[in-house]
Amino acid sequence: MNARSDATTSHLERMPVHFRCLGIGCEDVEYTTETVSIWLYGFLMRSRRELTAGTILYLRMRVPIEISGSPFCEHHGIGRVVSEHELEDGSVGYSVKFESAASSA
Repeated sequence: MNARSDATTSHLERMPVHFRCLGIGCEDVEYTTETVSIWLYGFLMRSRRELTAGTILYLRMRVPIEISGSPFCEHHGIGRVVSEHELEDGSVGYSVKFESAASSA
């Protein structure tokens, strides 16, 4: 699956992402990273933490003012790792699909 096949990417490519892995064997640690690209149904992010396809993530993301209209909007929700990608700089990235939105603050 191509990370950009779902929809056109936003002009805002880099956005901070905080995530926790959910499920058996996941430690209670919040990781901070950034998106590489964003599209309608998900995003591509860098991560030093190794993830596998199917891993469920609890996500916390600040929504850019250009999208939300507010400088204080934060999205909380659930995502699923879809695939792993080698990024242009040689680091590892993961495609994440939004599963559900818990809330926006």
